[in-house]
Amino acid sequence: MVLVVQERPDDLLLHAFFLVTNLGKFDWPPAKVLALYRKRGSAEAHMGEVKSALDVHLLSTDRGASTVQDVMARNEVSLLLSLYAYQVLHGLRRLLESRTHQGWSLMRMREQVSRSRRRCRCTPAESRCISEMRPTNGGPPY
Repeated sequence: MVLVVQERPDDLLLHAFFLVTNLGKFDWPPAKVLALYRKRGSAEAHMGEVKSALDVHLLSTDRGASTVQDVMARNEVSLLLSLYAYQVLHGLRRLLESRTHQGWSLMRMREQVSRSRRRCRCTPAESRCISEMRPTNGGPPY
């Protein structure tokens, strides 16, 4: 068990909480446990962002005539497509953050991409989509 005490400049009282863990205290000193806890919190925040921005829905029942294998296959495809979409949006977000020096949420990125003009070319050998994204104030493309 690790006691974490935080002092906040705008609070009169200290903020304290316990981290209860089964990690060995010799291998995992309190500072290392707290760092691990914070990484887990960041990962959970990213998962929440993915779920809210991409609106991932997985089936929980067989919906009638479908078999359990069909449901699992549909869920797998749905999840993989959502993760591919996340990778594309996250990559674009990182690129735009480096160019605009502003933070971009995944929701904002999704809205910008959905409003952008696209040209798509599909051939048997390749498929390419080019998006032109413009700032909301009508400025030049990013």
